[in-house]
Amino acid sequence: MIKKLFIFINSWKYINLEKNDYKIIIFGSEAKSQLNFFKKNYYYLDPMRENIFNFKLILPGLLSFFNCLFTKPFKVLKILKFILPIIIILGLIKSKKIKKIFTLVDYNIWPIIFKELLGDKIYIITLQNSSRIYPMNRVRVANKFDEYLVWNRFNENEKKEIKQTKLKEFGALKSYIVLNKNRLWNEINVKPNQSKDFKKNLVLISTLTSECKIFFDKFLREKNFEDYSSILDDLEKEALKNKFKKDNYKHLDNKNYLYGKIPALIFHYQSIEFFKMCLFLRNYIEKEKLNFTICERWRPGDKMYEEERKIFYKIFGKVKFLNKDVYEKIEFITKEKNCVYITNISNLGRECLALKRKAFFFSSILHFYNPDFFDKDSKLFSINNSLEEFASKLNNLFELNDQEFSEVLKTLKDTVTSCELTEDRFKYLTDLTGLQPN
Repeated sequence: MIKKLFIFINSWKYINLEKNDYKIIIFGSEAKSQLNFFKKNYYYLDPMRENIFNFKLILPGLLSFFNCLFTKPFKVLKILKFILPIIIILGLIKSKKIKKIFTLVDYNIWPIIFKELLGDKIYIITLQNSSRIYPMNRVRVANKFDEYLVWNRFNENEKKEIKQTKLKEFGALKSYIVLNKNRLWNEINVKPNQSKDFKKNLVLISTLTSECKIFFDKFLREKNFEDYSSILDDLEKEALKNKFKKDNYKHLDNKNYLYGKIPALIFHYQSIEFFKMCLFLRNYIEKEKLNFTICERWRPGDKMYEEERKIFYKIFGKVKFLNKDVYEKIEFITKEKNCVYITNISNLGRECLALKRKAFFFSSILHFYNPDFFDKDSKLFSINNSLEEFASKLNNLFELNDQEFSEVLKTLKDTVTSCELTEDRFKYLTDLTGLQPN
């Protein structure tokens, strides 16, 4: 408690209102690194960590606050513990005639708070910043905003539940940032090498979470590698036998309570799938003698960095690692077109498809929980396949030429991949928000 109070006290920074005359507020702190790629022409606020202050904001803020208290007392009473930053932000909105609020993640509640207080006086915009796990309800969140920039398309049932919100197909902002910063717009249309003597390149996009490590420690670490397959098969059979029946639902975390709840065992299921995929991969790469690289999830300095490598060494033996930050990964994928990228649930894998790169997805359990993210009929998915079927599908994907792969993408279920990336869509974002790329 004392630490939080100290952080809050130190969060206040004086601002010169005459020098700064921006027309939009952006709330953080999530995804703040993405703002580094834009000019500072906005008021950035994080009421728990970064607040602004000027004595001229107090009076208009108080007037606006008491007006809200009189007209919407119950909404104000729910947020009284944030009274100081709310008064200052209300003062900023009134003094600078701000009409728009933007957040880079759709689970940030601050724009929603000010929309509830100010109604049509403010226009709130957000990005769906990643795919969503069933039964997290993105419709419920989208309906709280005036405009919602969509990461992956809504299905027909979701569209029917949208009320007044304007939906705009957009895609992954991280990918847009990389394409724009490095001028790679034309690169995504460059065809891969189709020569027969070209060596196959397979890249595993790691989704090895801290929950996967806990799973590994509990079920696999002290076991012989030869027993991994039977252990995972038994765990998978148990999971499938009880699917949907005994799941206790819980909030994913405090940030995502807006979306509802997910199965308490979801990370257990994810771990089973992930390690089963790894065993299939080990068999495949040994048989095919191809180039294999693991795109790591964790970065040096993180406590999971060495753990991730140890687990992969135990499964694959000597292996090549690719360690890059999120933007470097997207740049690598855009430039390295002669690869197949494989994953179970990675958002980055879905962004590969938007970048027109070959991606392959594996599932044996999670497709039951969110069918919109999987397409059993597509050549890009291995769902409930045997080892032999898995290998056959992966070989087939390697053999597809550019035209054939384009046709596969056209027949893919709309909700699977992140939305198509175009310069026009990026310009729409910058025009809507006033953000200017560096």
